[in-house]
Amino acid sequence: MATHLLSSPARCLCAQTGNEDEHGFLVGTASLRGKNEVRLLKYFDGDIEVAVSCPHEGEVTGLSAATFDAAVFLTVSHNTAGRPSARIWRLPEAPAMSAAGTSGADSLPTGTLTAMAEVPAAAATTRILHAQFFPTSDSAHSHDILAVDETTFRVHTLRPDGSVTAARGAVETGDSFHIGGAAWDSLHVKEVAIAADSNVHCWDVASGERIRSIVNAVPAGSCVRSVSYNANKPYMLATAGDDHRVKVWDVRRASQPVKLLDGHTHW
Repeated sequence: MATHLLSSPARCLCAQTGNEDEHGFLVGTASLRGKNEVRLLKYFDGDIEVAVSCPHEGEVTGLSAATFDAAVFLTVSHNTAGRPSARIWRLPEAPAMSAAGTSGADSLPTGTLTAMAEVPAAAATTRILHAQFFPTSDSAHSHDILAVDETTFRVHTLRPDGSVTAARGAVETGDSFHIGGAAWDSLHVKEVAIAADSNVHCWDVASGERIRSIVNAVPAGSCVRSVSYNANKPYMLATAGDDHRVKVWDVRRASQPVKLLDGHTHW
């Protein structure tokens, strides 16, 4: 297996969900002053190789792959001024992996990302903090994009021509000091979860109503840093936060987690 070190610390990773024939992962780096990149990693026959490495302007703080096209993905990134935004990209063609893999390769395959569109912010002063494509290939929603800023979330759609629609309304989430993460429930397409400070609130996208909450998913005064729905078991949501624990919740009965994992100070 060839080992190629990243040019900067890796900040985020996501599966390449639009490819049913190969196992691929996107990795983004986050360096404030150094060079950043997005790499496509492919897993083949027990080996992991860098399929292609592409320079990326600004530190990558979020990644989401489209289900309708394996080459399309979006990044949430901070530019040199520290302002976050969400942009949609197309990967260049990567060399096909053979049964022998590319373990003997000494050079790193490189390419250039094609910019498709930017997810529009609500206003010039609004900072998009989190964004993701709808997480499954449901044809009615697969081109939809959830974008979250400091006080609202919006749903956009990527058009066939590569442009992004204006938001279909905006839902006010209230003033929050820290938005730690957002997740779209692929089993209930109208529901999203947003981590706000120490709490997690679940919202109905269609009505704009808050339908359930996990109060103090981490101790008050600390923050939830990430949330993710189980794509196979309804109403199961995982959180990770400043208390160094991963917790699994049934959001219908969220007074206590159904599972708690601890013992690691880096979570």
